[in-house]
Amino acid sequence: MAEHGRRRWQLVLITSPLQGHMTPMLQLGSYLQSKGFSIIFAHSELNPPNPSNHPDFIFLSLPDNLSGTGIFSGINQFLKALNENCRPHLEKHLIQMINTQKETSEKESIVIIYDSLMFFAGNLAGDLGLPSIILRSSCAAILPSYWIIPQLHQEGRFPVQGNDSRVPSIQIQRSTLYWPSNTRSP
Repeated sequence: MAEHGRRRWQLVLITSPLQGHMTPMLQLGSYLQSKGFSIIFAHSELNPPNPSNHPDFIFLSLPDNLSGTGIFSGINQFLKALNENCRPHLEKHLIQMINTQKETSEKESIVIIYDSLMFFAGNLAGDLGLPSIILRSSCAAILPSYWIIPQLHQEGRFPVQGNDSRVPSIQIQRSTLYWPSNTRSP
């Protein structure tokens, strides 16, 4: 296990069940495990990873209560239910880890690395006094949409109303992306 001074590092990776989010988290876990870190991979019951592909990981299934709920009306409703249902189970496990450490002489630093869609993990880490890191698995091309979509919404051009073929398509001629001054430009 990777050590920093006398402390060992135990990383808890928390991923959403979406494949495009799970694969990068598994890849990150494999890399970090190869550097000596202990990996606990927390995931919802929906679309679980195959533990035999990562025999050195500890897998923690988080009951999500989503299998019998049917179809959600949108991604926001799905993510809200996923986060609300997974939080208590992860919280219970993390508290057990912390309490176990208090009883032993070997101390491990627990670090939470979580998928941005599993936003409850950042709040939980803060509540428990644990450091956390967000993994954003989306591509860099999505970044401008965080500025463009609110602007289009404010202008009344998004979302497009109706399905009339005469509705003009939204074309973005030019957008400006501002970089913080303390980083290199792309």
